[in-house]
Amino acid sequence: MPPAAWAPGGGGVGVGGGRWYHPAIACSGDGDGDAVPRRPFAGGEIRPPMGSLAVLPRLRCCAILAAVTLLLAGCSGLGAPPPAPTAAPETPTPPPPVAVETPLPEPRCAAGRLAVGDIPTVALEWTAGVQSALERARDWRADARLVSLQVGCQPLEHAFRWEGSFYSDTAQAFFASDTRQSTPAEVDPAAVPNLPLDRIDFGGLHRALARAGYGDRALFSPTSGLTVRLNAPTDPFGPPGTPNDIVYHVAIDEQGETQDMFVAGGNWTLHAYRD
Repeated sequence: MPPAAWAPGGGGVGVGGGRWYHPAIACSGDGDGDAVPRRPFAGGEIRPPMGSLAVLPRLRCCAILAAVTLLLAGCSGLGAPPPAPTAAPETPTPPPPVAVETPLPEPRCAAGRLAVGDIPTVALEWTAGVQSALERARDWRADARLVSLQVGCQPLEHAFRWEGSFYSDTAQAFFASDTRQSTPAEVDPAAVPNLPLDRIDFGGLHRALARAGYGDRALFSPTSGLTVRLNAPTDPFGPPGTPNDIVYHVAIDEQGETQDMFVAGGNWTLHAYRD
């Protein structure tokens, strides 16, 4: 017999063909916690199988359902949402370029006459100027040789004037290439020295004048300009004490006065006549 608390019914523990259930249990089961609601049936209540056998079908269905869900998620690409795109860092806008006005170089002979600032340009162009003067002199006499060179400015032009003084032994005369005038000279040809072109250095002259305090805006006298000549015992050029070498004569107008100076090319010393 079942315990006194059990009562007969269609779904209890079967004893002699009958089924019993506990009145306090609203669901039928096997007493181990696996209870399901009782279902009415003709002839009594039907209980599911006892023990863990009733749980297995449900676990099996849940496992199959989970596997199908994972499979569908893998095929359809479902899963964790893709990370939000990271915004690219903003590139700072560079400031607009500042227009820098480069001052144009002053043309040669900008003031209408030669200036100290023109000497570097003279240094670049003097060989072509000498060649042009030599061609004129050779048209005069084939044996013409350069004795001195004077540099100035062309009238009303931003251009240099190259005036070479040549001497011809056969003609015993001097020739000015700028005016094409010849002047007879009763001198010993051996006493007339040639101008050594390989020792001319206008860049050195420009530096020597800068050291003496003459800026690029200092102007040469329009009548004498800049003259290059060899100082020799037979043909002196410069005050006493001037070295026997290439000598540059410059006449600079400054504060209403003209200063005559002779610059020795060997040691770049300045010499002047004293009253």
